[in-house]
Amino acid sequence: RTQEAQDAKSMLFNTIRESEKKLERSLRHMREDHEIAIKALADERKTECESFTEKMKEMSKEFDSLACANAKKVDAMIQKDRDMNQLKTKLSDTVKSFEDEIKSIRLQHESERTEINSTVKAQEASIREKHNQEKSELESEFQSKLHDVAQQLYGANERWNSRPSLSKDVEQIKALQNEIQSLSITEAQAREKMLYFKRELENREDNFNKRFRSVSEREGNADAASNSPLRVIQNDNAKPKTKNVSATTARRKARAKGSVTRKKKPTASTSSK
Repeated sequence: RTQEAQDAKSMLFNTIRESEKKLERSLRHMREDHEIAIKALADERKTECESFTEKMKEMSKEFDSLACANAKKVDAMIQKDRDMNQLKTKLSDTVKSFEDEIKSIRLQHESERTEINSTVKAQEASIREKHNQEKSELESEFQSKLHDVAQQLYGANERWNSRPSLSKDVEQIKALQNEIQSLSITEAQAREKMLYFKRELENREDNFNKRFRSVSEREGNADAASNSPLRVIQNDNAKPKTKNVSATTARRKARAKGSVTRKKKPTASTSSK
């Protein structure tokens, strides 16, 4: 049993030693890999740092160039601001000078304007006085001339009214009066003749109606309408009958006899005579 225990212990120690050796080997390998990885990382970081340093140098150069350009621009801006301030001062000075000149010109213009207004008012007053004087003189002259013309017209009217009548005018007036009287006489005679003819026509119409009214009643309404002197022949182609022709001839003969045997009515002129 002791031998077995020793063998077991020896085997355990052997296994422990082997495991320690394996661990040491694995640790070595891991250390070697770690060192290699660290070297690789260090190399990469160096290359990156170098590239960054180069970029920083380039950027610094660019920054310096930009700073120089900005400085130049700032200087230019400062110079322009100075120029602008100078121009502003000049403009303010010129504006002030022009305002002073404008004020002086305005004052001068106002003074001249007042003087011109006073002179114009004085001239206007003198012109008005002259105009009023001339107007009064012209009115007086016109009134005197008008009075003279009125007197002349009155004298002319008096002379015209009191002028002697000419023999030619008197004879012409008498001839016109005689002509008017003769025309009035002829007018009266013409009126008397018109009255005579009017009454004659009325008498003939009455006699005609009295004589031929009974004949129209005997023959009938149709014959009366056809034998009436105021009928209108509508058909020109229709031929009149023999009875109507004989009746019209008889009426004409009776009318002629009545006109021969009728007495004249007394007129105003015959009764006065």
